[in-house]
Amino acid sequence: KMKRKFTFFGICVLLCTLMISLGSCQKDYSEDIQKLQDEINANKTAIAALNQAIAAGKLIKTVATVTGGFQITFSDNTTITINHGATGATGATGATGAAGAVGATGFTPIIGIDAQGYWTVQTSATGTATRILVGGNPIFAKFTTDQFGANAQGFITINGVATTVYVPQIAYVASANKLLITVKNADGTFSGFYVPVVDENASLFFQNDLVSVLSPIGETKTVISYSQVPADNAGGWAVITLAGTEAAADAAIAWAGVSYNGKLKSGGNMPIILNPANVSTTGYVFEVIKQDGTLFGLQPKTVSAGFNGAFSNFAVGTSNGLYTLAFDPTMAEISPFNNTTTTQLAVRAVKNGREVISGYQYAIKVQQEVATLASAKTTLNAITGTPAGDTTTTAGRVTAYYPIGSSINIFNFYERYNLGAGVPRRALLNSDFFKSVIEKDAASINSDLQSYIGYDGTTVSTAAPTLTTITNINDKKMNFNIRTFDWVGAYRVTPVDILFYGQLKTATVPTLAGVAHELTASVVAGADQKTTTLTPMFDALQLEGKTELWRNQANNVQVTFTNSSNVANALAGVKVEFLDATNTVIVADSYVDAPATNRPMISTTAKVKEIRHIRLTFDEAVVNPGSYIGVLSYTDLRPYARRATDLMTVKFNVTITVPSTSIDAIIEKMKMHKANLFDANNKLIIYGTAPAGSLVQLAAADLYDLSNAYVHLNTPAEVPYLWAFDKTAPAAPVVDPMSTVIRKERFNVLPTTMYRDYSVKLTYSHFNNPNLKRDVETITVVAQSAIREGSITILTPLPAVGPATLQVLNGDLVTTRKVSDYLRANDYLGNNLNAFTGVMDTRIAMSLVPRPLVSVKNNAIDGTTTYSHLISVTRDGVNNEWYITATNNVSTITVDTEVPLTLEITDLYGQILKKEFKVLVKKNS
Repeated sequence: KMKRKFTFFGICVLLCTLMISLGSCQKDYSEDIQKLQDEINANKTAIAALNQAIAAGKLIKTVATVTGGFQITFSDNTTITINHGATGATGATGATGAAGAVGATGFTPIIGIDAQGYWTVQTSATGTATRILVGGNPIFAKFTTDQFGANAQGFITINGVATTVYVPQIAYVASANKLLITVKNADGTFSGFYVPVVDENASLFFQNDLVSVLSPIGETKTVISYSQVPADNAGGWAVITLAGTEAAADAAIAWAGVSYNGKLKSGGNMPIILNPANVSTTGYVFEVIKQDGTLFGLQPKTVSAGFNGAFSNFAVGTSNGLYTLAFDPTMAEISPFNNTTTTQLAVRAVKNGREVISGYQYAIKVQQEVATLASAKTTLNAITGTPAGDTTTTAGRVTAYYPIGSSINIFNFYERYNLGAGVPRRALLNSDFFKSVIEKDAASINSDLQSYIGYDGTTVSTAAPTLTTITNINDKKMNFNIRTFDWVGAYRVTPVDILFYGQLKTATVPTLAGVAHELTASVVAGADQKTTTLTPMFDALQLEGKTELWRNQANNVQVTFTNSSNVANALAGVKVEFLDATNTVIVADSYVDAPATNRPMISTTAKVKEIRHIRLTFDEAVVNPGSYIGVLSYTDLRPYARRATDLMTVKFNVTITVPSTSIDAIIEKMKMHKANLFDANNKLIIYGTAPAGSLVQLAAADLYDLSNAYVHLNTPAEVPYLWAFDKTAPAAPVVDPMSTVIRKERFNVLPTTMYRDYSVKLTYSHFNNPNLKRDVETITVVAQSAIREGSITILTPLPAVGPATLQVLNGDLVTTRKVSDYLRANDYLGNNLNAFTGVMDTRIAMSLVPRPLVSVKNNAIDGTTTYSHLISVTRDGVNNEWYITATNNVSTITVDTEVPLTLEITDLYGQILKKEFKVLVKKNS
């Protein structure tokens, strides 16, 4: 055997304890060494307990720090404690000094370590440090590798001298894949313990040996149910059967193959978790035990991997470690526990004296089966909303409806309802009975049907739909009986009629030819229409012999649409029509999207027979291009054949695209601006053109056609009238200046819209279809006043009479100067506003007098001019002429002086053109 020695973690504890002990000063260490030996003995006992726990199949759950050491808790909640070395006792208190005596000044000894690593002490202020001796020997403050070690017997050595401290030895035995742990006993002998370990090729601890048994949850309840045929005592048969007579009861017992007072069943399954998951259970006996360790009265018979129940999927994959303990007690074993629940039970696995025990978390409930009570399904039909569902009941007799070409358990037509308080109904199962069978009613055999119908136990099947099966058994009824013997001995014969019908759907649902359409503005008849034929659907129906079935039973035929994400879509702009074999439109009975007429519905049987094609008509101005799925659907005239699983939908792809010719060239033409109207930031300044196209700006009706700023928008040959302008900013409550006239967007020039930046987007809609709208560009539009943006200029040529400049002589009260001789007011285009003489421009606002809102103001009004008193400004009482004269104020000016005046003209929008001009006041020499 090959062995490899290595120290255990316990050596660390021992070394630390030893260091503390050896580092103490001036005391006898024999007591400390004895305490260490006691701790070693205690730890040896703990290691033995640990080994015993491992052998018993326990796992370490936790390792916790406790006072004096560590506490290890195992999977069965037992614990062991491993202690540190104890601290030495406190020394005795010294004697009290003599009364009244004054002690000498004390000196605190100085402890140190010399160059060789020995402890030293200095006992007086003038003394020198000397080594501390114990038994005449100095004490090491620290040990080197050479000073501290262990000998071959496992005892710790100091400077080569063996101590009485023993370190447990651990060796690995490769051939057995185990650890050999050797410890010293109190009597000086040695004991060895083997512990299995994981080798390099093992993936699980102990490989496949059992480590632990666990309960899946806090309390796991196992139900053991049983059933028994009561004894054949006086009247007993009437309680347990519905046979009606003693002879009938005996016949029922014979048919079921049981005997009075015989056991029908007993058993239950208990889930357990075994660790590891791939454990070998060979040789283990699994027992259910009570708290005192004795066996419970009901014991499992077998153990098997996996569990089919509430916990079967609690972990991912197959590594959940679930196993099943199966119970099959006798009636004698059940009797003491009938209708009882026993809690705080545990599972114990025993093998060769080794025991592995779970927690006491199990409960076993023993209960008797109850009679099986069921009725025909009463769920609503998902299509019709009627309570027919899969069955109808007339005079207590159930008729079940069964589609041709599939197999079905007749129990699926029934629901069990006595499963306990609060438990909902569920489908009836074969397992609800000890014995059950479905058989043809011998009194009403239908020889035309039976060769096409098979039945086995409780399952009925028919051949696949073909012309033969559809012709022979469609909508035909056959009578059956269900014979059952349930778990309490109740025997019943239940009549059930099965009506076999052909579904309108086919086994392989066909797909119609797809429809692809490129939008066009052509007015040629049929250019915007596409057709698909129903031939693939009729071919599929014919293969199953269902063509006539379609013609006679199909109802509410219609076409709906879904988008590429299978979401219902009305697909506006696409008109659906059904055509007959001559491509003549079949007049609809109604419309799906009333009052619109785009999606017809055909309900009359005679019209359904004529349907051959589906025609789609596309309105390019409305439809939204993209990929869609057309869905042809219909219902069945037969109420029992209207379930969602019966109905077929036939699909065809619909693809709508824009013309292959690009509209990029049109977009580029649309972007072309007229010269000198836009600035570098794409800003357009407008003044309004008035409806008649004049240059007169009117407050009530001023407009500007934004299309006038573009080269091609008003030339349909270049750009069709499929564009629009939309204000995008600023948002409300700012007035929206845009109004639509025909297809041209006009900007309203109003007092509230002037001098405000508006973001306006130019868009193009292909075919005038809002779904095909493209953004061309965004511009900034600013409305301004034609007068405010005008100018006041010096009149040229100069007046024939008077000086060349507007001037007066200081103190001259006779000479008068007219402003109109020197100044002229123009609009933004340079047109004379005739603000003083002639026919005044109508864009100049009038006061209530009425009088034009034209004024010449002396700046003396606001006191900003020192010499404003040197002139006088007056207005003609009739006309709008303004006069300037000197005043009689004697001025002290010694040089010619300019006096500033302001001309203001207000337009119909309240906007003001303001201009300062100067009058020269010459000094009087």
